Amino acid sequence: MKYNAKEEVGSQYFKKYNCTGVPHLLFVDSEGNEVDRIIGFISPMEYLQKIKDIANNRNT
Repeated sequence: MKYNAKEEVGSQYFKKYNCTGVPHLLFVDSEGNEVDRIIGFISPMEYLQKIKDIANNRNT
């Protein structure tokens, strides 16, 4: 889900997950537990690799 840090709901999630800046991409499981995070910009290929790694429980 996409949240705006300047809005109330986004602000709550930023606090809950200790996000310190933007862009900040969190990967969470179905229970809301953090699996991994990306802070800053990455290339589309790096993003796809991160998704594959998480799906295969590697490097998270």
